[in-house]
Amino acid sequence: MPYPRAEAPSHVPDEETIESLLGQRNQTSKASSKVKPLQELNYLQRQRTGIIEPGKRKLRIQGDPWGHYFSWAGNVAHPEDARIYDILNPLCQRLQEYKMKETEDVTAIRELLDMVPTTDVQALASNLADDGRYEILVNDDTEIVITCRIGSKSVRLMQAMDIDANDSNSFGATKRAALSASKTRQLTPDPPMTIDLQQYLMALKLVQDSKWHELEERGQSIKDMKEEVGTGKTGHEASSKKLVQLHKEEARYKKDLTKFFKSLRATIREQYWLQKTAQQRALCRNACLEVQQSEETELQRILSVVKDHWQNKWNKLWLDDDFFHHYLLDQTAAQHGWDLVEDDIFIVTDRNRQVIFANIENLGELLFGREAMETLVRCLDMWTFFTPLPRPETSRHVVDEHIRRLHPGLDPSAVSIDHLHKAVMAVAHYGCWARKGDPYGKNMVRTLDTKFARSDMLDYPHALFPDFARAALGMASKMARFLIQPLDPAYYDECVRVFSSLPENARVSTDDEDFISLFALGVNGYTQRHRDVKDIDGGLAGLFSIGDYEGGNLCVPELGIKVPYRPGTCLIIRGGALDHLVQDFTGTRYFIICTNHESCRQHALRKMGDPRAKALPVDNKPLVGSQGGFDDSHDGAKDKDAPDDEDLGGGGLSEEDLDESDESDDDDMAAPCVNYRTDADDDLTYTNKQLHGPNVLLIEKKKTFDIAQDTMPPSQTVVIGAGVIGLSCALELQSAGQDDNNNSITIIARDFPTTFALVDPSTQINFTSPWGGAHNRWVPPTPGGPAHEARDHRLALATFRRMRALRAGHPEAGITFLRGVEYLESPGPEYEALARGGPDSAAAAALGIEGFRVLRGDELPDDRVRLGFEYDTWCVNPMVYCAFLLNRFVFRGGRVVRREVRDPGEVFEMRDLGGPVTMVVNASGTGFGDPKSFIIRGQTCLVANPCDATVTRQYADGRWAFSVPRGFEGGTIIGGTKEPDNWDRAPSPEVRERLCRDFVATYPSIADGSGSVTVLGDVVGRRPARRGGARLEREEVAPGRTVVHAYGLGGRGYELSWGVAETVAGLVAGAAGSTRARM
Repeated sequence: MPYPRAEAPSHVPDEETIESLLGQRNQTSKASSKVKPLQELNYLQRQRTGIIEPGKRKLRIQGDPWGHYFSWAGNVAHPEDARIYDILNPLCQRLQEYKMKETEDVTAIRELLDMVPTTDVQALASNLADDGRYEILVNDDTEIVITCRIGSKSVRLMQAMDIDANDSNSFGATKRAALSASKTRQLTPDPPMTIDLQQYLMALKLVQDSKWHELEERGQSIKDMKEEVGTGKTGHEASSKKLVQLHKEEARYKKDLTKFFKSLRATIREQYWLQKTAQQRALCRNACLEVQQSEETELQRILSVVKDHWQNKWNKLWLDDDFFHHYLLDQTAAQHGWDLVEDDIFIVTDRNRQVIFANIENLGELLFGREAMETLVRCLDMWTFFTPLPRPETSRHVVDEHIRRLHPGLDPSAVSIDHLHKAVMAVAHYGCWARKGDPYGKNMVRTLDTKFARSDMLDYPHALFPDFARAALGMASKMARFLIQPLDPAYYDECVRVFSSLPENARVSTDDEDFISLFALGVNGYTQRHRDVKDIDGGLAGLFSIGDYEGGNLCVPELGIKVPYRPGTCLIIRGGALDHLVQDFTGTRYFIICTNHESCRQHALRKMGDPRAKALPVDNKPLVGSQGGFDDSHDGAKDKDAPDDEDLGGGGLSEEDLDESDESDDDDMAAPCVNYRTDADDDLTYTNKQLHGPNVLLIEKKKTFDIAQDTMPPSQTVVIGAGVIGLSCALELQSAGQDDNNNSITIIARDFPTTFALVDPSTQINFTSPWGGAHNRWVPPTPGGPAHEARDHRLALATFRRMRALRAGHPEAGITFLRGVEYLESPGPEYEALARGGPDSAAAAALGIEGFRVLRGDELPDDRVRLGFEYDTWCVNPMVYCAFLLNRFVFRGGRVVRREVRDPGEVFEMRDLGGPVTMVVNASGTGFGDPKSFIIRGQTCLVANPCDATVTRQYADGRWAFSVPRGFEGGTIIGGTKEPDNWDRAPSPEVRERLCRDFVATYPSIADGSGSVTVLGDVVGRRPARRGGARLEREEVAPGRTVVHAYGLGGRGYELSWGVAETVAGLVAGAAGSTRARM
């Protein structure tokens, strides 16, 4: 990190000191020019802490004129400071000029490494050791360990006779691994925490917790309010207001309760394992057993409170990892159980002399010299100062909070401006990998960090990256090559071929002969135990560490050893088979990981025609989701195809993940997913000007508002939800009030439209619009049926008219008009009524159904179909259509905010939207806590085969078969199932096979010459339904605050969308009119 001028070493120039870097004013805008440089702050201002709130974006930092803190970053960065060129360019150039030295020590080490794969360890030591002298430490059936001196270096060679590098299971089945595990248990013999023990400690904590007493008082207050409202002591109008307040307060209270008990449980676990001695833990266990037999009324009452708020997922012990226990086990074993190997060179091979671990102390200085290492540290210091780097993904690792408490200097909220630049914990991934869900390496893409796509403010670092990559990352790759090429030449040669076979627009070149496709650059990474499960199967990764720090030994539990991981050290490890972790350290530590993913290897093998390439799946599933583990959804589920944060690992899934994940990885030592966040995940508002540039002001100046400077309108209408209903409503409201400059329309949603390839089927399953069939199928009202059926038909007719007009004026909107075909095995009276008028039914014409014709018997697929007909209708490609609606909304001056909303009332209380909210349109799909709402699970599949009609078949047993052509190169949907209250998000291959088989039998023309269809992928969605029909009404929740509800449309969102939007606009206008009348 940059030094203060008084502490800077002699080789660090003044322009790289913190006083110089923070001492220049930023005159690029009026707002930035008001930020004082460091030297203009007074003493008290320089001592102030709390400057940064982790996870919250801050672009103006007093004392740091160019400093920006991005919500996703682990450092305060300066990406728009042009001095990055003047400082980093010379450093990168100088680093590239350093050549590898050929000293006596380097020559001797080269000779040693060359001989290891082919020479017996004793013969090797005899040949190379000074005077042929060596010492045998161990020589038995399981291993041979020898030490000697070669030149100025101490060397330890170990051959593990019970390990086969080609058998990953052998690493944990050795005598050493068993002894290591036994030592660990002996050092920390405590049993895992039982549920009873956790509940007992939570109860003890609860008695002393003032926050709990406040929550109890809130709960009693809510109970009193309920009684008051229920007895009717207040007037009707006052009671109605209190009821609204009561619902809101109760929702907040329940949310706070859940958070409180979750935090309470984490606290007692941390205190039990990390703040109590073994004797104190034993006393706790004994006291817990006594309490279970006790009849003490008060304690039992508190215990019952804890049990009432105990979450079901905490009972699943196989899913409920105790991270603090694991942390204590590993750190204790690292400190007292595992042997410290301090030899300068340490190499471990398997029974076949294949290297599995090799470590050379101070290799960087040996190969390039001290000046080169000093220059490399300066380069990394400046890159970290100027470039925002993503903070480690820590939501799955509650132990990280403990680590931050151990090192408060790394917490940006706890330090002053003078130390803010040192409060860094970050890891960036540079290079390429396969897209998420693609272990076969079908498509290789650059990582998000390599594309500098997290923010639009990264032009300077992006431009400098090629030089930085060849300088800093290139030096790390040279050191990794120095070890890997002689120790495993076959693997090295394969890595070279893999890299050369990767797409040129994906790979990142860092050296004259590239063999590394992925680098992880980390700053102050505190590694928990993990394996690098996405690396090349059986492959080697290079780990290089540098900086100004002490401690941080690297531990390999299966080998029962730890090695000093001092600055300048480089090691290689088969990280996919061996667990590893890093002990605590102090100071600033950088690490660079050099690795390749197995998916890259698979891509290359397939391209080279190598028979070792894995066969692609027969159903040719699409690669849905975002690249290589970067996913904008923020779901907690473990991403099996995400990259490994080798130096930031930890075991397993956290409570948050397990709450949302359908599956967990059997390998608890797998490394965590990367930080997925970008600027797009901030709670920011976007205007026409920001999305389309300043020239758009010439078109609609009145409707464009600059967030930082312009005054927002005096009132706002907010639409909750960016599905087809929310988008249609927002556009219709714009059209209805386009001349009203006193009101603006804003869409607030968690999910927004994107391309099919980027929608995550797991985390965005509740965002129904991308998964919908998206067509119009006429549903005639049932004679004497519920009123909402006739209403819905009117809405469908209105939508039909609007779709026709939209298609005529905007062919790019993704709308296709075509035939609709219906086959019914057991038609209801509403369908039979359509057919009574003959082939061209008057009944159909009366319902406004155009192009209606009853099908002849020879046009039906089989004898089971009793009635068939066709009509004019439309389909849309949902991705194209919804993106068109969103772009149109923004172009007309609309604003969008990415945020999750729990209740419509929450929107009225938002103070950061720029103006008072008077109207909320609830287009949330399922509503908020509506007891009538439920979901209908639907499974369909996307096929590549085109279809000339949207076809629906209703079987007599209640099954369905249908097709929805999406057009615009969107394939065809074949469906489908309708399963009320089924929350399973996993698609069934058997169901997919049945759906395709049934539809091909019904409509054979969709099949190819072999009578089959090409499946691109499964689709599972949740239709937001409501008993009694969709809710489409206005509700005044408080004076001047109105909610218009538009949700619960089930599977008919697209076909009713414009009818709903017109109705909503009328309800909004009616509310506004009544308000004006009252005024």
